[in-house]
Amino acid sequence: MQRARRLASIVVVATFAVGGLGACGFQPEVAARVGGGETVGEDRVQEIWDVSHATIVDKAPAASASSSASSAAEPVRVPYTRGDLVRAIVSRELYGRLAAEKGVTLPAGVPYDEAGAQFGLPGTDEFVRLYTENAVLQNALTKAVTSPAQPTDDEIRDVFDRIGAHGGIQPGTDFAAFSSALSPEDKTALSAALSVRRDVLALADKLDVEVSPRYQPLELGLLGVSNQSTGQSYSVVAATLGEDLRVPVADVS
Repeated sequence: MQRARRLASIVVVATFAVGGLGACGFQPEVAARVGGGETVGEDRVQEIWDVSHATIVDKAPAASASSSASSAAEPVRVPYTRGDLVRAIVSRELYGRLAAEKGVTLPAGVPYDEAGAQFGLPGTDEFVRLYTENAVLQNALTKAVTSPAQPTDDEIRDVFDRIGAHGGIQPGTDFAAFSSALSPEDKTALSAALSVRRDVLALADKLDVEVSPRYQPLELGLLGVSNQSTGQSYSVVAATLGEDLRVPVADVS
Protein backbone atom coordinates (compact mmCIF):
# COMPACT_ATOMS: atom_id res chain seq x y z
CA MET A 1 0.00 0.00 0.00
CA GLN A 2 2.98 2.27 0.37
CA ARG A 3 4.20 4.42 -2.48
CA ALA A 4 7.82 5.47 -2.34
CA ARG A 5 9.25 8.91 -2.92
CA ARG A 6 12.80 10.14 -2.36
CA LEU A 7 13.65 12.71 0.27
CA ALA A 8 17.28 13.73 0.53
CA SER A 9 18.58 10.18 -0.03
CA ILE A 10 15.94 8.63 2.26
CA VAL A 11 12.97 6.69 0.85
CA VAL A 12 9.73 8.46 1.70
CA VAL A 13 6.55 6.45 2.03
CA ALA A 14 2.97 7.16 3.00
CA THR A 15 2.24 6.14 6.59
CA PHE A 16 -0.97 5.90 8.50
CA ALA A 17 -1.74 6.71 12.07
CA VAL A 18 -4.21 8.89 13.84
CA GLY A 19 -4.37 11.14 16.84
CA GLY A 20 -6.96 12.47 19.20
CA LEU A 21 -7.40 15.63 21.19
CA GLY A 22 -6.73 15.51 24.89
CA ALA A 23 -9.68 13.90 26.62
CA CYS A 24 -10.82 14.12 30.21
CA GLY A 25 -13.68 12.32 31.94
CA PHE A 26 -13.83 9.42 29.50
CA GLN A 27 -16.15 6.62 30.53
CA PRO A 28 -14.54 3.17 30.42
CA GLU A 29 -16.82 2.03 27.60
CA VAL A 30 -15.84 4.93 25.29
CA ALA A 31 -12.72 4.69 23.12
CA ALA A 32 -13.20 7.96 21.22
CA ARG A 33 -15.58 10.76 20.38
CA VAL A 34 -15.66 11.92 16.79
CA GLY A 35 -18.02 14.88 16.88
CA GLY A 36 -21.75 15.36 16.65
CA GLY A 37 -22.30 13.22 19.70
CA GLU A 38 -20.91 10.16 17.92
CA THR A 39 -18.75 7.83 19.96
CA VAL A 40 -16.55 4.84 19.24
CA GLY A 41 -17.37 2.30 21.90
CA GLU A 42 -15.03 -0.23 23.41
CA ASP A 43 -17.65 -2.83 22.50
CA ARG A 44 -17.14 -2.05 18.80
CA VAL A 45 -13.38 -2.22 19.21
CA GLN A 46 -13.69 -5.57 20.99
CA GLU A 47 -16.10 -6.96 18.40
CA ILE A 48 -13.77 -6.17 15.48
CA TRP A 49 -10.76 -7.51 17.36
CA ASP A 50 -12.64 -10.71 18.29
CA VAL A 51 -13.52 -11.41 14.65
CA SER A 52 -9.89 -10.98 13.61
CA HIS A 53 -8.77 -13.21 16.48
CA ALA A 54 -11.24 -15.93 15.50
CA THR A 55 -9.97 -15.79 11.92
CA ILE A 56 -6.37 -16.22 13.04
CA VAL A 57 -7.36 -19.11 15.32
CA ASP A 58 -9.21 -20.84 12.49
CA LYS A 59 -6.17 -20.51 10.23
CA ALA A 60 -3.76 -21.86 12.84
CA PRO A 61 -2.78 -25.54 12.61
CA ALA A 62 -5.20 -27.59 14.68
CA ALA A 63 -3.25 -28.60 17.78
CA SER A 64 -0.19 -29.09 15.60
CA ALA A 65 -0.38 -32.82 14.85
CA SER A 66 3.23 -32.74 13.73
CA SER A 67 4.36 -31.38 17.12
CA SER A 68 5.05 -33.51 20.13
CA ALA A 69 2.34 -33.56 22.75
CA SER A 70 4.68 -31.91 25.23
CA SER A 71 5.59 -28.92 23.07
CA ALA A 72 3.81 -25.70 23.94
CA ALA A 73 1.51 -24.28 21.28
CA GLU A 74 2.42 -20.91 19.86
CA PRO A 75 0.08 -18.21 21.21
CA VAL A 76 -2.36 -16.84 18.67
CA ARG A 77 -1.62 -13.17 18.04
CA VAL A 78 -3.83 -10.68 16.27
CA PRO A 79 -1.57 -8.71 13.86
CA TYR A 80 -2.60 -5.33 15.25
CA THR A 81 -3.25 -3.78 18.65
CA ARG A 82 -6.41 -2.24 20.05
CA GLY A 83 -4.65 1.11 19.73
CA ASP A 84 -4.05 0.43 16.03
CA LEU A 85 -7.74 -0.31 15.65
CA VAL A 86 -8.88 2.86 17.43
CA ARG A 87 -6.50 4.85 15.23
CA ALA A 88 -7.96 3.21 12.14
CA ILE A 89 -11.56 3.92 13.17
CA VAL A 90 -11.00 7.58 14.03
CA SER A 91 -8.72 8.05 11.03
CA ARG A 92 -11.42 6.70 8.72
CA GLU A 93 -13.90 9.20 10.15
CA LEU A 94 -11.54 12.14 9.61
CA TYR A 95 -10.40 11.07 6.15
CA GLY A 96 -13.96 10.31 5.11
CA ARG A 97 -15.28 13.71 6.12
CA LEU A 98 -12.31 15.54 4.64
CA ALA A 99 -12.64 13.58 1.40
CA ALA A 100 -16.32 14.53 1.17
CA GLU A 101 -15.39 18.19 1.58
CA LYS A 102 -12.75 17.92 -1.15
CA GLY A 103 -14.83 15.87 -3.58
CA VAL A 104 -12.53 12.86 -3.19
CA THR A 105 -14.04 9.38 -3.36
CA LEU A 106 -12.81 5.82 -3.05
CA PRO A 107 -12.04 4.40 -6.50
CA ALA A 108 -13.35 1.13 -7.82
CA GLY A 109 -11.24 -1.89 -7.04
CA VAL A 110 -9.88 -0.95 -3.62
CA PRO A 111 -7.23 -3.64 -2.95
CA TYR A 112 -8.63 -5.08 0.26
CA ASP A 113 -7.33 -8.59 -0.40
CA GLU A 114 -3.82 -7.34 -1.14
CA ALA A 115 -3.77 -5.37 2.10
CA GLY A 116 -5.27 -8.23 4.05
CA ALA A 117 -2.48 -10.51 2.91
CA GLN A 118 -0.02 -8.25 4.77
CA PHE A 119 -1.84 -9.08 8.01
CA GLY A 120 -2.76 -12.68 7.31
CA LEU A 121 -6.42 -11.64 7.28
CA PRO A 122 -9.09 -11.69 4.56
CA GLY A 123 -10.02 -8.56 2.67
CA THR A 124 -13.43 -8.65 4.36
CA ASP A 125 -11.94 -8.15 7.82
CA GLU A 126 -13.11 -4.83 9.27
CA PHE A 127 -9.65 -3.71 10.37
CA VAL A 128 -8.27 -4.53 6.93
CA ARG A 129 -11.03 -2.52 5.27
CA LEU A 130 -10.42 0.48 7.53
CA TYR A 131 -6.66 0.28 7.00
CA THR A 132 -7.00 0.00 3.23
CA GLU A 133 -9.54 2.78 2.85
CA ASN A 134 -7.43 5.07 5.03
CA ALA A 135 -4.42 4.37 2.82
CA VAL A 136 -6.31 5.03 -0.39
CA LEU A 137 -8.05 8.17 0.87
CA GLN A 138 -4.86 9.61 2.36
CA ASN A 139 -3.08 9.13 -0.94
CA ALA A 140 -5.98 10.63 -2.90
CA LEU A 141 -6.23 13.66 -0.60
CA THR A 142 -2.51 14.31 -0.98
CA LYS A 143 -2.72 14.05 -4.76
CA ALA A 144 -5.69 16.42 -4.77
CA VAL A 145 -3.65 19.24 -3.22
CA THR A 146 -3.00 22.01 -5.75
CA SER A 147 -0.59 24.92 -5.32
CA PRO A 148 0.30 24.22 -1.68
CA ALA A 149 2.26 26.76 0.30
CA GLN A 150 5.98 26.12 0.54
CA PRO A 151 7.00 24.56 3.86
CA THR A 152 8.32 26.99 6.43
CA ASP A 153 11.72 26.64 8.09
CA ASP A 154 9.97 25.50 11.27
CA GLU A 155 8.12 22.79 9.38
CA ILE A 156 11.29 21.58 7.68
CA ARG A 157 13.10 21.64 11.01
CA ASP A 158 10.40 19.43 12.48
CA VAL A 159 11.05 16.95 9.65
CA PHE A 160 14.80 17.20 10.29
CA ASP A 161 14.32 16.62 14.02
CA ARG A 162 12.04 13.63 13.50
CA ILE A 163 14.50 11.97 11.13
CA GLY A 164 17.40 12.78 13.44
CA ALA A 165 15.59 11.27 16.43
CA HIS A 166 15.54 7.96 14.56
CA GLY A 167 19.18 8.10 13.50
CA GLY A 168 18.37 8.92 9.90
CA ILE A 169 20.60 11.97 9.48
CA GLN A 170 24.12 11.44 8.19
CA PRO A 171 26.75 12.36 10.82
CA GLY A 172 27.92 15.94 10.40
CA THR A 173 24.77 17.03 8.55
CA ASP A 174 23.28 20.12 10.16
CA PHE A 175 19.86 21.64 9.52
CA ALA A 176 21.14 24.10 6.93
CA ALA A 177 22.78 21.32 4.91
CA PHE A 178 19.68 19.13 5.16
CA SER A 179 17.37 21.94 4.10
CA SER A 180 19.51 22.96 1.14
CA ALA A 181 19.70 19.32 -0.02
CA LEU A 182 15.94 19.10 -0.44
CA SER A 183 15.05 19.00 -4.11
CA PRO A 184 12.00 20.79 -5.58
CA GLU A 185 10.32 17.37 -5.70
CA ASP A 186 11.08 16.84 -2.01
CA LYS A 187 9.55 20.18 -1.11
CA THR A 188 6.50 19.50 -3.26
CA ALA A 189 5.88 16.22 -1.44
CA LEU A 190 6.36 17.90 1.93
CA SER A 191 4.11 20.81 0.97
CA ALA A 192 1.27 18.51 -0.07
CA ALA A 193 1.50 16.47 3.13
CA LEU A 194 1.64 19.62 5.25
CA SER A 195 -1.42 20.99 3.46
CA VAL A 196 -3.40 17.86 4.30
CA ARG A 197 -2.13 18.08 7.87
CA ARG A 198 -3.52 21.59 8.23
CA ASP A 199 -6.89 20.42 6.90
CA VAL A 200 -6.95 17.44 9.25
CA LEU A 201 -6.09 19.58 12.27
CA ALA A 202 -8.77 22.10 11.38
CA LEU A 203 -11.38 19.37 10.93
CA ALA A 204 -10.43 17.62 14.17
CA ASP A 205 -10.74 20.94 16.00
CA LYS A 206 -14.12 21.63 14.38
CA LEU A 207 -15.45 18.20 15.31
CA ASP A 208 -13.89 18.34 18.78
CA VAL A 209 -12.40 14.90 18.22
CA GLU A 210 -11.33 13.21 21.43
CA VAL A 211 -9.56 9.93 22.06
CA SER A 212 -9.50 8.13 25.39
CA PRO A 213 -6.25 8.58 27.31
CA ARG A 214 -5.87 4.80 27.07
CA TYR A 215 -4.91 5.26 23.42
CA GLN A 216 -2.83 8.41 23.67
CA PRO A 217 -0.52 9.84 22.52
CA LEU A 218 -1.62 9.27 18.93
CA GLU A 219 -0.74 10.84 15.61
CA LEU A 220 -2.16 10.93 12.15
CA GLY A 221 0.92 10.39 10.01
CA LEU A 222 0.86 11.95 6.56
CA LEU A 223 4.35 11.32 5.26
CA GLY A 224 7.03 9.03 6.57
CA VAL A 225 10.48 7.74 5.86
CA SER A 226 11.91 4.27 5.77
CA ASN A 227 15.48 4.03 6.99
CA GLN A 228 17.36 2.21 4.24
CA SER A 229 19.76 0.62 6.72
CA THR A 230 17.30 -0.64 9.33
CA GLY A 231 14.03 -0.76 7.40
CA GLN A 232 12.35 1.15 10.23
CA SER A 233 9.52 3.46 9.13
CA TYR A 234 8.27 6.51 11.00
CA SER A 235 6.35 9.71 10.36
CA VAL A 236 8.11 12.90 9.34
CA VAL A 237 4.92 14.87 8.71
CA ALA A 238 2.21 14.12 11.24
CA ALA A 239 -0.86 15.75 12.73
CA THR A 240 -0.24 15.50 16.46
CA LEU A 241 -3.70 15.87 17.93
CA GLY A 242 -3.20 15.05 21.57
CA GLU A 243 -0.86 14.83 24.49
CA ASP A 244 0.11 11.86 26.59
CA LEU A 245 -2.60 11.72 29.24
CA ARG A 246 -2.02 8.13 30.24
CA VAL A 247 -2.03 7.60 33.99
CA PRO A 248 0.82 5.43 35.29
CA VAL A 249 -0.46 2.10 36.58
CA ALA A 250 0.74 1.23 40.06
CA ASP A 251 2.18 -2.23 40.61
CA VAL A 252 -0.03 -3.73 43.30
CA SER A 253 1.31 -7.26 43.04
